[in-house]
Amino acid sequence: MTVEREDASPVRLRVHELADHLGVTSGDVIRRAQQLGIDAHSPLQSLSEADVGTLVEEFRSAEDVPSDHELVIELPTDGRVDEGSATRSGLMETLEARWGIGPMTRRLVVTAMSIVLGTVMLAVGYSFLRPAYAAEAQVFVGSTGTDSSLIERELRSFEVIANSPTVLAPVAEQFGLSLTDVREMLTTEIQNDSRIIRFEVTDPDPSTAESVAAAVVSSFVAEAGRASSGAFATYLEDRIADLEEAIDGLDADLAEQQSTLSSIEAERGRLESEIELATSKLVELESRLADVRSSADAPSGAATFLSGQIEETRATLDAQLAELDTLITSRVTPTELEIARLEEERARLIDELDDLRGNQLELEVDDIARPRVQVLSDARLSEEPAGLTPVKATALGVVVGGILASLWIVAATQLRREP
Repeated sequence: MTVEREDASPVRLRVHELADHLGVTSGDVIRRAQQLGIDAHSPLQSLSEADVGTLVEEFRSAEDVPSDHELVIELPTDGRVDEGSATRSGLMETLEARWGIGPMTRRLVVTAMSIVLGTVMLAVGYSFLRPAYAAEAQVFVGSTGTDSSLIERELRSFEVIANSPTVLAPVAEQFGLSLTDVREMLTTEIQNDSRIIRFEVTDPDPSTAESVAAAVVSSFVAEAGRASSGAFATYLEDRIADLEEAIDGLDADLAEQQSTLSSIEAERGRLESEIELATSKLVELESRLADVRSSADAPSGAATFLSGQIEETRATLDAQLAELDTLITSRVTPTELEIARLEEERARLIDELDDLRGNQLELEVDDIARPRVQVLSDARLSEEPAGLTPVKATALGVVVGGILASLWIVAATQLRREP
């Protein structure tokens, strides 16, 4: 056997390459190598020069290769393959050798797959993150007054009414929503120092957005008409009375919960005292037991008696600790959470009450001319949703897929480069 190479650097030959030179199959080489104790289990695995020589001699001795056959194996000098590079490029070489899939075809396939993958990802994202559709309506608030500051206060008061539970609660009930849901969907604003209040409702379902917007405007117009005919002072007084009643109810609930917490805390204090006494008793008994065991004059049976007392005290202490843990988990924590919730709700109602009282102080009821509320434009959907449309999502998917394909090709090219 002749091995040709240009330098003395260690080089390696793959199993399938040696099989080609010997005129046998890769399976024959692998089986013969395993019989000789050479680590070989893949056609792409590399063999050292010594292993190559051993295998060639073995095949010659078995007459698989004629002994007079001059075997010339050209080992590469600039393409040494180790286990890492074989792993990185094995798939590529298999594709080329068995299926004839070259680099250009692979790149086209990878590019197409990446574009499809990016488009699918964007389509899935679009299905879960649906665009929000907006429905808009405008309401004109007229007045016979001419004082600009008075008109401004009037408009602000109407905006407060538009966002009040009196207007939104019937809408929430009509559509099976919570009051918080309707408030999150609704946006109101006074447009450009005019007497127009703009209502906007957003929702992933365009028909829901339009229907809720129409219902909000209808409820507002009805309530505003009631407030106008009865004067703002009456409306504010009624609303303030409702809030005060609600706050009184919360105060009663808070007092009850705090009383419950006080009794629980008393029970908790009792348990902690008993635990402290049991712990002290246990320490004392263990100390006495240690003295008895170290004393030669200790009465017979004293150690046994003290050991029994210690076990009994430990059992009592464990039961008390378990009872304390149950008390904290099942009663203290839930009560504290309920108190926190009630205090948060009370603070929210007090803030709303303060706002209404501020409006009540600002309004000069006798000087307010009764306003006239009129729907300027009915609820209608905006031309485009505030988000991705299917066409935009597909186009963006193609772009993202192209970027992924480019990065994939660059990475594959780098991995195929020999060290």
